[in-house]
Amino acid sequence: MGTVSARALIVDYRLTPEHQHPAQLDDAAAAYRWLLDQGVEAGRIAVTGGRRAAGSVC
Repeated sequence: MGTVSARALIVDYRLTPEHQHPAQLDDAAAAYRWLLDQGVEAGRIAVTGGRRAAGSVC
């Protein structure tokens, strides 16, 4: 088995009910744009999430 090198960015997004949809998606998109602005290639970014997550950008 080989080795894998990865980094993760954990996004602290706004929560409901204080912040209604699409605030959480906006926060995840802002994190994605920030990674692009830092020079990370789009093909090296993975976005994951669950029922309660707007999206975790890795």
